[in-house]
Formats: sequence, structure tokens, C-alpha cells
Amino acid sequence: MVDDDQIQALLIDVIGSLRGDLETNEVLEDLFGETAKDMAAKKIAIALFLSKHKSYAEIKQTLGVSSSTIAKVQDSIDSPGMKIALKKLESAEWANGWAGKISKAVAKLMKSS
Repeated sequence: MVDDDQIQALLIDVIGSLRGDLETNEVLEDLFGETAKDMAAKKIAIALFLSKHKSYAEIKQTLGVSSSTIAKVQDSIDSPGMKIALKKLESAEWANGWAGKISKAVAKLMKSS
């Protein structure tokens, strides 16, 4: 009999090998379904909002989640996996911010040429 660790290793291998948003979305949708995928996405969004010191009221209104869901995410925000997710999001925000600044600078240079 195969143990749970070996079976979970298969899932980790599949998820780790995904390339691109479309492929990732298709696999997550088929493995977990729309509801579970949406809930996972909302948990990540809640964690991001909490890290930016948004209020429970603001998070509830923006994401349509309950206070208890926000509290559960708050309790797990210092877990290793959540820290990794937040770090990835912050890196993406930083990179996107710089990409926008560089694009504006290049456009400005092109106009002045």
C-alpha cells in the first residue's frame, strides 16, 4: 500500500511542474473544483489585505467573506506556506511596479527623441 506522503508527493510534483496561468488554472480547477479554488484564492487575498493592515470590514466588503474566515486566515498568516505566498505576491507587486515605472520612462524618452 502506498502511504499518504507518497501520494501527496505526486500532487506536489504536478503543481510544481505547471507552467503558465492557463495550465495552472485548468489543473487546479479539475483537481479541486471551482468552489475550493475560489476559497483558496480568497484566503490568499485575505492574507494580502491583512498584511497591508486592511480592516475586517474592508476585507468583508471587498471579498464577500465572513469575519470567521478572516480570523482563520489571521491565525495562519505566520505559517510557513502563507509566508511564502505573501512573499511571492509582494515580489510580484514590486516587479510590476518597476515594470510600470520603466515603461513610463522609456515612453518619455521616446517622446523627447
